[in-house]
Formats: sequence, structure tokens, C-alpha cells
Amino acid sequence: MSVGASTWDAGVSGLLEDNSTALVSPEARPTYLPLHLPWKEEPRASGVIVGDAERARTFEESISAICSYRDLTENWDTYGGVRASEKSIEFSVRLLENLQVQPEMSPPHVSPISTGVYIEWRVGDHLLYFEVDEDSVLFAWEEGGSLQQDGEDPSFDVTRALEIVKRLHGVGDLSNEEITQYSILAG
Repeated sequence: MSVGASTWDAGVSGLLEDNSTALVSPEARPTYLPLHLPWKEEPRASGVIVGDAERARTFEESISAICSYRDLTENWDTYGGVRASEKSIEFSVRLLENLQVQPEMSPPHVSPISTGVYIEWRVGDHLLYFEVDEDSVLFAWEEGGSLQQDGEDPSFDVTRALEIVKRLHGVGDLSNEEITQYSILAG
């Protein structure tokens, strides 16, 4: 009998019987030792531990992806999408470069949108995203599936976006500020 057959017989034959205890008996279940993780346990994004090297790599990939949006062809999304403007790319890259040097910030998900750049963070039941266009930045903040704050402003700048991302990560305290469509001010 081969090693594979021996393993099969020992591991599965009990499951094939009507009176198997493999799925209900704690003694029949395999025991796994806890895995030691070689990196720090910060920052956490959506409950997933992100190591320093992985975090840096992800930020670099996001910045590279954003820069590539300037090379999109006309109608790239088959809905009339245009390549991202230099202004939207510059804003998005500056935002990520500022966040990259702050270890408590998690890297975002980025993608092109028909008029610019989309940047999103999900932390627990919180969602924050920016839609960066040629002439304005729209943002939305959701908690538990309900919209908490939103706004769009042509004078929105990277400093203001940084404050909002810090708030998402629990680093900044903007609790005294109302962030609405009508009160976004350039930083």
C-alpha cells in the first residue's frame, strides 16, 4: 500500500461510516498551533494584518496604477470614458505619497473612473472613497452601510483629504467639524 493510500484510509475512512465522530468529536479534529507572524500587527485594514513591506509595496503599486491611468485610450470603459487628467493624477499621487510615510495609514484600493481616479478605504464597517476629477473632488463616508458625510468641491485639496483619511484610521479628531457638501474648505 502506498503512502497516499495509507493517508487516505486513515483520514477519510472514518468519514464514510455512519457513526463517524470526525466531524463532531474534538478528539478527532486535527490541532493546529498558532502561526507566529514575523511582522508588526499594525496597521490593520478591514481586519487584515498588513506588514511593513507589503504595505509599502501596495502603496507603490497603487501609485503606479494611478500614473498608468493617463495612458487609457478614449472610450476605455466602452461608456465614453476618458483618460484621467494630469490634475486628478497629481492630486491622487500626492495624497498617497503623504499617506505612505505615515505607518498608521492603510493602503487604499484604486481604480480608474470614467472621468478620473477612484480611491477607496474599507476599515471595519467604515467606507471612505474619493472620486477625483479634473475640476473637483467628491468624497463619501459611510458607516454600517449608511451615508454619514459627503461633499464635492472644486477647491478641495490634499491637506483636507489627508484629514479625512486620518479620521477614518482614528488618527485625527475632526469630531467638532461638520464635513458636508457646503462646508468643505481648502486646507
